[in-house]
This record gives sequence, structure tokens and C-alpha cells, in this order.
Amino acid sequence: MVGRRGLTSTAQPLVSTLLCMRCFFVLLTLLIFPLVAQAEPEPAAPLSERATNNLVALAELTGLIRYYHPSDQAADVDWDRLTVFAARQVKPRADDEELVMTLRVVFERLAPAVDIWTGSRDDAPERAALPETAWVTGWYHMGVASHWDYAAQSTPYRSARAREQRTRVRNVLPLGSEVVTELVPGVWARVPLTLPLSEDWTTLPVPEEEMDLDPLFSEQWTPGVHDWYVRHAAVILAWSTLTHFYPYWDVTDVDWHKALREALRGAEDASDETAMLEVLRALAAHLDDGHARVMHATVMDDRMLPFRMAWIDDDLIVTVVHPAAADDIRVGDILRSIRGVAVDQHLDALRPRISASTEGWMRQRLLEELGRSLDVGTNVGIERDGEAPTEVFVRLIPQQAWYELEQERPGQGAYLEQDIAYFDVCGADDAAFDRALPTLVRAKGVVFDMRGYPGAAGRRLLQHLTDDRINSAYWHVPVTRRPYLSDMEPKESRWDLPAQPPRIRGEVIFLTDARAISYAESCLAIVEAYDLGDIIGSRTAGTNGNVNIIDLPGGYRLLWTGMRVIKHDGTTVHHGVGIEPTIPLVPTREGIAAGRDELLERAIAELRTRLGDAEE
Repeated sequence: MVGRRGLTSTAQPLVSTLLCMRCFFVLLTLLIFPLVAQAEPEPAAPLSERATNNLVALAELTGLIRYYHPSDQAADVDWDRLTVFAARQVKPRADDEELVMTLRVVFERLAPAVDIWTGSRDDAPERAALPETAWVTGWYHMGVASHWDYAAQSTPYRSARAREQRTRVRNVLPLGSEVVTELVPGVWARVPLTLPLSEDWTTLPVPEEEMDLDPLFSEQWTPGVHDWYVRHAAVILAWSTLTHFYPYWDVTDVDWHKALREALRGAEDASDETAMLEVLRALAAHLDDGHARVMHATVMDDRMLPFRMAWIDDDLIVTVVHPAAADDIRVGDILRSIRGVAVDQHLDALRPRISASTEGWMRQRLLEELGRSLDVGTNVGIERDGEAPTEVFVRLIPQQAWYELEQERPGQGAYLEQDIAYFDVCGADDAAFDRALPTLVRAKGVVFDMRGYPGAAGRRLLQHLTDDRINSAYWHVPVTRRPYLSDMEPKESRWDLPAQPPRIRGEVIFLTDARAISYAESCLAIVEAYDLGDIIGSRTAGTNGNVNIIDLPGGYRLLWTGMRVIKHDGTTVHHGVGIEPTIPLVPTREGIAAGRDELLERAIAELRTRLGDAEE
């Protein structure tokens, strides 16, 4: 066992000599880093098991110290640059002893109270006594803030180091607490979660030297993915952040450590921004989170196929065609191939890099991704009216034009039939709702269309469907003071919606499908809980709660769901469940080809029946 303290007196001279020799080589590596940073990047090669282990240990320790060890130095350091630097130091270490010494060299000026050793838990070095001061500090996270130096007002997520007197009876912080964990087999760390404060509010102990990363990076060096240590740092920071702040690990079935190893190996071989983007997307896909995305400013995969589609069983049926492709593609066509490759093969390649908590949302995301990153023009194979597939050439369209392709819907406040009115909630603002409200109030039946993402009217209309005060589901921002969400407590909030006149008293039906996600599900959950109307369609996306965001080295941005949403019963987790329709219905190919809106037709028929029964 090699520890920081606790060696026997007979072993000390020999071990000290060996440690000094090893430390010399470690320090020499640190000194030559500026030269290496300016050199040509090393060629990609398969990542060895030893190097993978070293980087996994760094990932575990990085998350613990960055987010839960409250030293001033760890709070102030640039973690992107530090992790880039640390990855390069750690990766080539030949054994556990070298790994431990390197981790100490990297972190001793940020976290001198942290112990790292080899062996077993029982081989831990003697714990150094910390000063008994009047005040202590520790991290207090509500979700996690993207940056320590400010808190954006548009997000509920915050991170701060709290101060507390030791003598308080009820402590917010876990006083005297620490976490002892095995970073990788045979390598351990002990990380204090609170530290004493001096009279000038400095955390103790104070490192002998300050961490200064500037001399370790040349002025010419820029953090691009052409450097493997930047790629590995991006994986490490994404993985370690999600480890401690993704709130749905209890309902997500994934071997997260295996996912880390796969991502590190993928990063080793990623040759450009696009390849690295796919590595990070594959890592995020393991979350089974409909909000999880990874983006890069220069990877603009914004060209899409010039038509929209819907899933009918396992076939992709064209529902809307852009004018640029109207001569070759028709509504009702089945997409069979792209560039001569069967659609199923394209879909199978896309699935591993898409995150979704339900199959319905996965299928919606597959439709979005299917045409991305293709050439400006491409051949697609279509099947029409049962005939053999034929290939046609289509030109791709901008992403925004693709999103604007929608099946035609009735106008806002339009009468579908006598006494049955319609309102499309998707994108509708307060002004649109105000204009339609008199019609909706007079109507004996109303169809609200929520097949997509609502505008402000989505929340507003609910207050006109009830005579009582209603509430949303429960939104739980996880509050943590300890790693791995081990002490997670919810900071609860919810919408409080008092009834508003005038009351819409007619029969009400909502339309929805898997396109309804997040805010749409907040609205539909209220409909479900208070029985404000029937819901026709298919299950929603099963993903709700505010998104959290962090930036990663190399220009990447990671998004994920940062809070837990609990249904109105107070126990059921919304994630992966969503809102089930009271009247399940999916369109048919025949209906799509004929230009019919079968969900809307069913809603009209249902309302007609109810109104007829009411008149009788």
C-alpha cells in the first residue's frame, strides 16, 4: 500500500527513495507540458485498459472535488483547463502507484485535505487533523449551476458554498462528513465534504503553493478536439457532472461506468468535431432522457429531408411535402431507403446516439435526425400504392423550413361543426387565446389541439376550464450536500392556477401524441389529474422538468433534465410514463394518404355523440 501517511519506520527510507524518483518523473512531465501542448497532436490509437482505468479514476475524483470538496482553490479554478491538463498527466501512468502520485500532484494545490492511496479501504492513511474553527463551509447544490461565479435568473439551478457555525443545533451542512470511495479497483480516495474557515473566511488547510495553469499552456494553444486530452476532458466533465446531478438514475437502467469507458475509447479515435459530437451524444443517450442533447457551434447539421413523416406501425409515411419536392414525393408514400441503404439500417445507426425515455419520443427524434448531415441532394427510395420501391432525387431543406412543415389545421376559434369550436394550442400566445375565447365560451364542444409544443396559451386556457383552484404536478429540484445524490432532498414547486372567468363550460377534448413534451406535458398532466376533458391520441414523450446546461471543452454544450417531476398523486414519477390518452388512437396510412385528420375526426364524432345525448 502506498499512502500519504502511515508507512512503517522500517519501510520509510526505501519507499521514500522510490517515491522521490517517481515524483521526479511526474514533475518532469508537468514541466514539459507547454512544449507538448504546442506540438502536433498524437495519432489516435486504441485506448489501452491501463489508460482507460487511469482516466476513469480521474473522472471519479474530478466530480467529487469539483462539486463537493469546498476548498477556495477548487471553487476558483478553471475546471475545463484543469481537466485537460490532468487528462494528459494521468493517461500514460504505468501502474496504480504512478497513478496515485500523479493524482496527488494534480490536485494537492486544489485539495490538500484529500487523501489518495492504493490497496484497500483499510489501507487508508492516517487522517490529518483539521483545525477546530468556529465556522465551516460546504457545497449546497440545487441541481447544479453552470458556472460558480453567477446564477442565471432564468434557471432554478444554483450552487453555492454555505457557511455554518459548528455550534448550531440543526446543521444545513454535513459537518465532519467525508466520502471514501474506490476510484477504480485498488485506488481509493477520501474527500472531506466540509472544511474549516479561518477568521478571514479562507478555507483550511491552505496549500503550500497556488495552482497556476497559465504557465502550463502555451499562448498559441487552443482547446480543440484535435488534441486527445481535450476530447477526454470533455467526456470526463460530462460524465462526472451527470453522475452527481442527473435526478433519474433510479429509473434509468444503465451501466454508467461502462458508458464512461465506451465514451473514453470513442474519444480516443474521434478525428474531428463531428466524430466527437457523436461520442458525446452516445454518452448522453444512456440517460434515457428526452431533453438530453449535445451540440457544437460549428457542427451545423441543419439540412433536412424535404418532407415530414409519421410512424404507422414500423413504416415511415410521408405526411407533408415541401413544395421543392412536390413533383416527386406524395403524401402517403412510404420511405424505404436513403442513398440506396434501407431506412431500417439508418434508424439502427441513429438510435444509439438519441436519448429518449419512451419509444414514442425516440421515434419522433429519429424522424428529426434521419435527414441530418446528408448531402445537399440525395436519392431516396419510396413505395407508393403497394408498387415496387422507386428511387427519386430530392434536395434537402433548411431545418427551420422542415419544422414549419405541418399538416393543415383549422383556424384559431374556428367552428368545426355547429356548436363545436377548435383551438390549436401549439405555439399559441395569450393574444391568440384572447381572440378565440368568446367563441370557445359560446361553443357547446371544444377541441384543444396539443400535438406539439404549446405557447403561453397552454397554461392560460386551463384556468377557464374549472371553477376551482388547480395545481400542476410537483417539480422537485434536487438539493444535495453529498455526492451521488445520496442525500437528495426536493425543493418543491408547482403552478398554482386560480379559476378565471369566463368559464368554458362545453364538452372538452384534447388531442395529443408523442410530440407533446415538457411544458405540453405539464398542461396535459393537469387535464389528466382534474379530469378537465378526454384526451385522444397516443402517449406523450414522458419527459418534463427544466433543462440544465453545461459547456464542455472543445466547444460542446450538454443539456439534460435537471429536476424530478412527480405526478399529482405525489408518488408516481412522470419520467418515462408521460400522459396516457383516455381514448387511444393513431392515424392510418389510408387516412394520411387521403388528407384526413383522423384524430380530429374522432374528436368531432365523440363530441357530436355527447351533445346529442345531452339534448335527448
